[in-house]
Amino acid sequence: MLFILLCVVFLLAYGVAAQSLLYPNAVARWDILYQIVYHPYFSMYQEFNLDELEGIQLLFSAFILWIALFIFCLFKCSIVLRRNVHSISYSVEYAYAL
Repeated sequence: MLFILLCVVFLLAYGVAAQSLLYPNAVARWDILYQIVYHPYFSMYQEFNLDELEGIQLLFSAFILWIALFIFCLFKCSIVLRRNVHSISYSVEYAYAL
């Protein structure tokens, strides 16, 4: 229990310091409390969200997602078709063997 309390204290201290250094002119809103906990928690696991911190927006992320989904669908369809063709050829061979 003491470890968790100590971890929360350091997490909040780092979050307040990081928030004040990254966004010095931010308007005080309740959203800041979320950011104070969110960024330090994920930086503990080395997920730094650099695209958000540097202000980079991924313009083609939705386009890339649709391309990936299309390729995945093609891959799954090819597996299903290959499996069906194999089962059809097996049943034809079995029918001729009788």
